[in-house]
Amino acid sequence: MARRPAQRSEPAGPGRPGAVDPTGDEPTGGPDRRDLTLAARLRGRRWLITLVAVAVAACGLGVVAGQLIISPRQLAATSQPPAPTVITAEVVEQRIERTIVTRGLITAVEVVRVGQGVLLPPEEENSRGGEGVLTGVFAAVGQQITAGRAVVEVSGRPVVLLPGAKAGWRDMRPGMSGADVGQLQEALRGLGLFSGAASGSFDAATKRALEKLYAQLGYATPTTDSGDGSDAQAIQSAQEAVADAERARQNLLDDQTRAEQAFADAMAAWEQAQQGATPAPTTPQPTYQGPSAAQLTQTELALQRARRALENEQARRGPIAPRQELVFVPRLPATLTQIGQGLGFAPDHVLFTLTTAALELTAKVESAQAGLLRVQGPVEIQLPSGPLAGTIAALTPDPASPASTAVAITPAAPLDLSLAGADVRITFVAAATAGAVLAVPQGAIGSDASGRLSVIVQRGESFVRVPVTTGVSGDSLVEVTPAEPGALRAGDQVVIGG
Repeated sequence: MARRPAQRSEPAGPGRPGAVDPTGDEPTGGPDRRDLTLAARLRGRRWLITLVAVAVAACGLGVVAGQLIISPRQLAATSQPPAPTVITAEVVEQRIERTIVTRGLITAVEVVRVGQGVLLPPEEENSRGGEGVLTGVFAAVGQQITAGRAVVEVSGRPVVLLPGAKAGWRDMRPGMSGADVGQLQEALRGLGLFSGAASGSFDAATKRALEKLYAQLGYATPTTDSGDGSDAQAIQSAQEAVADAERARQNLLDDQTRAEQAFADAMAAWEQAQQGATPAPTTPQPTYQGPSAAQLTQTELALQRARRALENEQARRGPIAPRQELVFVPRLPATLTQIGQGLGFAPDHVLFTLTTAALELTAKVESAQAGLLRVQGPVEIQLPSGPLAGTIAALTPDPASPASTAVAITPAAPLDLSLAGADVRITFVAAATAGAVLAVPQGAIGSDASGRLSVIVQRGESFVRVPVTTGVSGDSLVEVTPAEPGALRAGDQVVIGG
């Protein structure tokens, strides 16, 4: 039988792996030496980490406690109010303007459509057109039409534009009177054709002016004569009546002269017969046998009536102003925007369309602000092309809105027609200083015990109250003038709060 190798026996003890049981059986199975060393190290680290955490916690508690615990001295210091401070602003020297900003609307003054009657080209026989035939077109779209110019010709007669606020409503004839006649006279005077007073009565001077106008246009002057010679016949009849009255008066005057001579001769003969005759002749004294004073008066009155009748015939006949030929538009020159071209056919109902050359600019402001504005006051108009100066033309309360006032503005230069309908920014200068003045913020103005206005000036560590008078205010500044010259200067610091 084989023998078991002899086992080496070592003293068993801690950390001695493989120790043999003294009984000679199996080893004890205790932990390895390296495992025991690692466990010891871990136990040491846990104690160190625990110690550090306790220290950190203690420090944190100390900080918190330091913040929560306030000494009596600190408590007294923190309960005191902060030191007072003063807010100041600098006195400046500049021009001050008070402005009102709003929006303005640019509109065309008038859009005028000029037309006549009925008669159409064949392709438009179901449409309404103008009377007569279009026989001439003397202008093109975009042209400026001036007063006294013929724009088109209808049935051989011109259509002429004249300036006037109201459209014509009748053919104006000699002897008529009215505001429309006065408007015609003013228009003719503007053309240098009428030199009399615009009396509103269609007189001989008006007829002469019309004759000059049509002569310049190259057309026969329209008259009251319908073409049958009735005017000439009526005037001739009146002239003949005057001539008859003149002959009758002259015949009567001749009869008077002969009768007076016969009477004078008869009286001389009678008186001679009476001288030295004995006995005295019984021949009766001669008497005047000629026309009586009453007959002469009646003849003179008849002549005057005939002359007045002739004057009336002449006055109510002659050149006229036809409504369809002389067309009044509100303002000239004007730009032609549309015109018919169908020569030889009935014109369209609208012969041509005009847009007045001038545009209107109006704005609205609150009635309370309107009290700061004045007629002829300055205005700045912000156009797309840049600013344009202007003036206030009129201030009119708005009946539709009592809280607002309409402001009419006159630009320093004519507005381009392309701006019609534009909405622009308007700035009104309600008040302004003549030049640079001393100015302070509005918050610097106060009053002393007597109620006088003043400002408080900081000079080093001290403060001085300076009485002032105020002027124009704008842009949060107020013009100030010290009561004592030199008491306030640009650069001084004035108290505005604190």
